[in-house]
Amino acid sequence: DFASLCQERAKESFTGDGSFVARNGAVIEQSQILTTHNLAQLVDRLGLRDQIAASAPHLASDAFTWIVRQQNMPRPDWRSRLQTLKNTAYAWRQALFLVSLADDATQRQVIDSWRDHWSTAPTEWRERFEPALIGLERVTAGDRFDEVGTLEDGRRFLGWSVGPHWLAVAEPENRGRS
Repeated sequence: DFASLCQERAKESFTGDGSFVARNGAVIEQSQILTTHNLAQLVDRLGLRDQIAASAPHLASDAFTWIVRQQNMPRPDWRSRLQTLKNTAYAWRQALFLVSLADDATQRQVIDSWRDHWSTAPTEWRERFEPALIGLERVTAGDRFDEVGTLEDGRRFLGWSVGPHWLAVAEPENRGRS
């Protein structure tokens, strides 16, 4: 049942034709999302929630700062750009997990600070990344993504894409596959 759920959810990553590697990566990514990369289980089983919760907003913001920096660092080839998308999507989910440990007011403050930090990044990247922030803001306000991971002008930030990734810069040597 879990594998079927992951396969069904992975369909939101299918924007075109892609290799079996990209298809399998998209399924594995969904399993990581559904299990919070096992962070929730580890924090719970080790009794670390209170310790982590106190630092979680700061740690989440550090992760977001890292995402912005990595996303805006030039990469020499399409493979390293695709790897950056995956790594920053993983960091995004870790940041979201950390933010989830905070109360609602603190969550809003942290996300507002992310938007402030986002506003200092290069304009071209901000325009591409803004749907992820809008999606996060809308979901934290109680809305839900549809079956393809969008919400009006917001969208879920995934690292794997079967076909062109919405956040990737279209470049001739970028094969458009993750």
